[in-house]
Amino acid sequence: RLHCVRPCERGRGSQEDRESASAEMMLVGRLAAAAAATAGVRAGLSRASAATVSSVRSASTTAAAATKAPQASAAASSSTQKTVHQDFEDPQQFLAFYGPLISGESPVVQKMFSASIAAQRDLNKITIHKAMQEFQASPSDTGSPSVQIAILSKKVEYMTSHLRLHRKDLHSRRGLMGMLEKRRKLLKYLRDTDFATYNKILSQLNIRPISNTR
Repeated sequence: RLHCVRPCERGRGSQEDRESASAEMMLVGRLAAAAAATAGVRAGLSRASAATVSSVRSASTTAAAATKAPQASAAASSSTQKTVHQDFEDPQQFLAFYGPLISGESPVVQKMFSASIAAQRDLNKITIHKAMQEFQASPSDTGSPSVQIAILSKKVEYMTSHLRLHRKDLHSRRGLMGMLEKRRKLLKYLRDTDFATYNKILSQLNIRPISNTR
């Protein structure tokens, strides 16, 4: 009896195991199908939201461009209507051009537009420009020997006053020696080619005559 019962029970148990395994497989398949469907829905929603965002961004960009276009045209028209301001190195030309505009202003405003409060670099430019005008053969003459000598003389004057206050500025002293040597060579050339202009420069710029020893 025991020999007959055990195979029957064993066979019945294996059949139940097979049924439960098949049920579990079916359940896993359904769950996988449901997960795939959920993922597809999510992907569709993300694509739809991205398309919506891109359309909204393009619409906002178009609206911004449409609003900026009239502003840009108005700014361009206003800029064309503004007065063109000029820059002058000579204070007399500056006052001749801007004088009528600041004549009715307060003394404080007039002082702001004067050269008395300018930086030392700007004052040096004004001084050099005046020295150039004295020896220019034409308005476009910026490199003739006389003009170069006048420019170097004004630079030497400023560097000399600077070194009186800063005696240990060896870098500036070296630059000053280079400018003096360059001016000496130009004076020597001008003495050999145009002696009258050479004497005129010596008298107006208060320069000592160069010697023949070097």
